[in-house]
Amino acid sequence: MDIAEGKGPIISPPIRSQEQVDNLHPLDPEKSLPFIREILQALRQEVGVYQSTVLGFVGAP
Repeated sequence: MDIAEGKGPIISPPIRSQEQVDNLHPLDPEKSLPFIREILQALRQEVGVYQSTVLGFVGAP
């Protein structure tokens, strides 16, 4: 996958068949995105649990 400026995510090759869907593997965040936990823990420490509210927007394909 790539992000094209002005277009958004480009999946190559595009997923167009049931066989391609069946070949996808489940996302394991602990394994493939371990930095997210670290970022959220650091953010919680910075703003405190009850001191502030953080509003964020995340986009993902």
